[in-house]
Amino acid sequence: GLIQWLNDRRANMESYCKSKGKPTNDAGCQLEFMWQELQTIGYYKSCLPASLNNKGVNEASEEWQNIYEGAPGQDTDKRKTYAAAHYAKIGSIIFSVG
Repeated sequence: GLIQWLNDRRANMESYCKSKGKPTNDAGCQLEFMWQELQTIGYYKSCLPASLNNKGVNEASEEWQNIYEGAPGQDTDKRKTYAAAHYAKIGSIIFSVG
């Protein structure tokens, strides 16, 4: 999956995709589920683009990793490097939507 869907989150994502008539490995359905989680679960709301807008790319990517993915310390430096590269290409598009 796109995110580290484990335990209850995996079951919830699978139920969500099934309710939409889509397979659980459908990337679009996983993105829809992710968006729903970000908007409805309090402690994930800090990971919404509007919330990350005032943070630098390193701080925002680390917050995403630690809070939303629940994977603190897993390849943090590599993730920051990837995030900076992608942000340089598409960051203004993503953050203008939030």
